[in-house]
Amino acid sequence: MKKLFFSAVALVAFSSVSMGNTTAVEQKESVVKVEKANPCRSTFEYYFNQALTAGYDADSAWTWASFNYDLCTRGLSWAIVAP
Repeated sequence: MKKLFFSAVALVAFSSVSMGNTTAVEQKESVVKVEKANPCRSTFEYYFNQALTAGYDADSAWTWASFNYDLCTRGLSWAIVAP
């Protein structure tokens, strides 16, 4: 009986000691943002390269490509060539 009592006391004593310095760990949720493919990006790249090939500087080509990108996002994508 003494062994059983000692075992029970030892079990309680040592389990509380081992659990004494534990802390709860919070799990962080990771959010992954998945972007949908933008079909107007290829429109922008196409018109930007077309304007550069036509001899326009980068600022003018960017302006022209941005204009065509805006038309594409509004659903007004026509076949507009670089001026």
